Amino acid sequence: MKHHLVGNVGSPSSPFSILSGGGAFDLAPVSAPMTVKVRFARTTLRPQAGSVVITSNDLADPSVTVNLKGAGKPGVPSLAIPSLSEPPNPIAMTFGPVGIGTAPSITLKIHNIGLGALGGTIGALSAPFAVTSPLVFGPIAPGGAASMVVQFTPTAAGPASTTLVITTSDPNPPLHTLDVSVSGIGKPGVLTTTLAALGETLSFGPVSHTGAPKLMAFKIENIGKGVLAGNVPSLSAPFSVTVGGGAYLLAPGAVKKITVEFAPTGTGPFSEPLPISATAPGKPAAGITVTLKGKGT
Repeated sequence: MKHHLVGNVGSPSSPFSILSGGGAFDLAPVSAPMTVKVRFARTTLRPQAGSVVITSNDLADPSVTVNLKGAGKPGVPSLAIPSLSEPPNPIAMTFGPVGIGTAPSITLKIHNIGLGALGGTIGALSAPFAVTSPLVFGPIAPGGAASMVVQFTPTAAGPASTTLVITTSDPNPPLHTLDVSVSGIGKPGVLTTTLAALGETLSFGPVSHTGAPKLMAFKIENIGKGVLAGNVPSLSAPFSVTVGGGAYLLAPGAVKKITVEFAPTGTGPFSEPLPISATAPGKPAAGITVTLKGKGT
């Protein structure tokens, strides 16, 4: 006569645990096998061992020990720059020429190509660079990714560079600390006028000193990559700036109209310089001086 198999599936010690099929069981004769699922939650990268003890009313084998073994595997970082179809190898964040007063950013992605979760920290950067995303990332699940953003805000012309240090939870020395080169070149705003072909001269020609004054206009433009600041000063009679005088701020490619009035107070030639400044680091450093000329009749 066949009997039921009655017994118990014991609980293993951490990092192993029973997901299903643990505890007491009662199997009828010639019944389907019972499945026991065991979970391994690694807590270290070293090999770990445990056991599950199964006791029953089997007279031949009243106690069966199932040995459990496992080894933790870390997350493994892999870096990429999404905006580049073919990122440089080794990875580098290269901003190239950037206008002073602007603040572009580059996104760097850290992918987890390992079997375990991946976390870590990002070292802060000093000006003109800055990490604008959180300095702590993860845990990133296997197959997942996290983004980190670096911003470049140049305040001076010329090259700048630094190193972005990423420390990961991967214990392998080549991947535990990742150094990413970061570089950029600050470019200033550059002043020009529509009078360049005329030798920076605005000629009013003959104007009656008893008639209506004459108005003439020209434009200043920022042809550089950076924001350009400066000033258009006031003038003494018989010239005056009626439109566009005072401080200006021009974004790259921006244009500003300057209108000058000539109201001669008598007869004869008149001339006056109009020195338009470009605040450092804007170019040219001396600004541009427009010569105003007219003849009173």
